[in-house]
Amino acid sequence: IVSVESSIIEEYIYRIYGGKWKGKGESSYQKDGSKTEFDVSIEISQTWSSIEILFQTESSHSVSKSAYFSKKSEKLKEMVYTYQNHPNYDSENTMKIHEGTCKLRFDGDKDLLEGDYYTDPNRGNSGSFTVLKENKNSYFDRLKSIATRGR
Repeated sequence: IVSVESSIIEEYIYRIYGGKWKGKGESSYQKDGSKTEFDVSIEISQTWSSIEILFQTESSHSVSKSAYFSKKSEKLKEMVYTYQNHPNYDSENTMKIHEGTCKLRFDGDKDLLEGDYYTDPNRGNSGSFTVLKENKNSYFDRLKSIATRGR
């Protein structure tokens, strides 16, 4: 019974947050006297027992090390995770491998994910981003098609 329940939860609840997200972000890193804006792509892979967040920009990528969820309301959920960032080979020489923390807020009504992050004390940068889920209806469409089979 537990195996069946965990399979159902994994397939239909946890994977709602999984998938690919794309949007824009802003960093406190100063370039030419102003904050740096960037395009961001996030991929969340989630199962009953694990979660992995891949955060990519044109200059680096980050991989989650640990994460946890908290429910703020029926529609608003939060996830906090720690990560390790790896700069691309052609990134500015100020970029080094570093650790950081990110807080994500999920708004289920809008399929919107907003986040804030900060890096380790040696870098001292912080920033924020907003992304929308790609193929946002794919899991709900699957649920709907399963529910209406045989009618």
